[in-house]
Amino acid sequence: MVREKDCNEDRFIPLPNKTQNRWNPPGKTYLYLSYGSEEQPFNDDLSLTEYICLLECRTTFGDDCCFARFEPQTKGRILDLSYNDVKLEDYRNQISVYQNDLEQSILNKLISDTKFIEQIKRLNNKHKQEKLVNSRIKEIYYSDYSTKSFLNKNIAKQLLKMICQSIYTRVDEVS
Repeated sequence: MVREKDCNEDRFIPLPNKTQNRWNPPGKTYLYLSYGSEEQPFNDDLSLTEYICLLECRTTFGDDCCFARFEPQTKGRILDLSYNDVKLEDYRNQISVYQNDLEQSILNKLISDTKFIEQIKRLNNKHKQEKLVNSRIKEIYYSDYSTKSFLNKNIAKQLLKMICQSIYTRVDEVS
């Protein structure tokens, strides 16, 4: 979106940036785009993405604006920053649920392993029994790569959620 009444497609190439804002340092120009698989209406006149553009550019009623739609010309990666509908606590709760499930899974593996149970019974020393159980727990835990994968994804989502919270926080409520 640009604040102009009539413009051609060349106008949507960003002009050199002379001021600094949240993300653009002076002299660096960025083109911000949104991506969606289907258009979502905001009202009878605007799509949701058009409305967001108007908010981002701090337009006022009556401002002349032109919108452009872009189609990717080459394959690439899209950084999905659509974390608005999720709470940070939800990701943190997922870790607690995962931990409980993991503990139950490890416990089930331990008590169903009859050879392991017999091995523990043969040890008459409580300290040696605890050491053997701890060793077996670590062995089970580290043999399952899904735990590391889950934690990496969950932590990355938490970080992106925090970044998005800062992006979507208004800098100046007045102007």
